[in-house]
Amino acid sequence: MKEVRIGTALKQLRRDKGYTLVELAKATGIQIATLSRIENNIMTGTVEAHLKLAYILGVEIAELYKDLDEVIRKDKIQVNTESAEVVKADSSSYQALIKHADDKRMLPQLITIEVGGESHKEKSKDIEVFIYILNGNIEAIIGKDSYNLSLKNSLYFKGASPHFFRNTGKTEAKLIYVRTK
Repeated sequence: MKEVRIGTALKQLRRDKGYTLVELAKATGIQIATLSRIENNIMTGTVEAHLKLAYILGVEIAELYKDLDEVIRKDKIQVNTESAEVVKADSSSYQALIKHADDKRMLPQLITIEVGGESHKEKSKDIEVFIYILNGNIEAIIGKDSYNLSLKNSLYFKGASPHFFRNTGKTEAKLIYVRTK
């Protein structure tokens, strides 16, 4: 998550309430240099300082954090409006459905498998996998077990066993593949 700074909100509140930095420093007992650093987003300050500031400015402490929800929302919500690059591997292709996957806890992909083709084998002890069939018929091979899946079928499993998918239908198979990291 991005580092949260209250400086912009504090500066606006201080000005709205008619305080100078010197006056606010005297009223709160917080050094002028510290207040200036907080307002200029050089430092965050302590919760104790935030409580003093809110009290003197006559606002709820939440007012200092009013932009926090937006920072969190922007940090967690990702809307993709363009297609990611498709990576081709033998008889299958892979397309990440999110950007910057290296800092996410899960990786959703669109896997396309040609008729008679199969995906690459994967195994990772600490992952969980979910697949959802968008088109075609596949055989999911997980360890020594296999599962026949078709349109709108889904499958969830632990990824500790080697697993891959084989297209058993007469058309191209497409599936959403989501794995944790």
